[in-house]
Amino acid sequence: MESALFEEQQDIPVRGPLAFMSAAAFFVIPLFTKMPLLVILIMFAAGIGVSLLISSFMRMQTRVTISDLTFGPNIWTRRIPAAEISVIGPQKIPFMAGVGIHRYRGKIYYNMRLGKGLEIKHGKRTYVIGSAKLEEFQAALHDQARSLSK
Repeated sequence: MESALFEEQQDIPVRGPLAFMSAAAFFVIPLFTKMPLLVILIMFAAGIGVSLLISSFMRMQTRVTISDLTFGPNIWTRRIPAAEISVIGPQKIPFMAGVGIHRYRGKIYYNMRLGKGLEIKHGKRTYVIGSAKLEEFQAALHDQARSLSK
């Protein structure tokens, strides 16, 4: 595996309680109804699966290596080759862009918290990738570009 110039992992602030509440719904409902044991076990398994799925969409990883930029939730990760990235610069993430993966005013936002993100362009698409370590993220992309130009 290639060594990382920059790595960051972000969670939605209420990730734990939301995942717990989604699982709790599947665990509590069978307790108050008369269901066969097999249905109750299926409900418990579905609760675990749904809570893991919801939880995985609430965590985003960003990774910059010499050859590419990877960002997004574990099961919806975008990988862009370094030669195809152009960095536009830091941007404030508007409240209306929301949290998660959203398209807003022609840009695709990948963020787990409101604040700032780094705007990049790949082909015709413009992404804004949220980061708590914006300066380090931007510096890593500039280092990546410098190493490609050598």
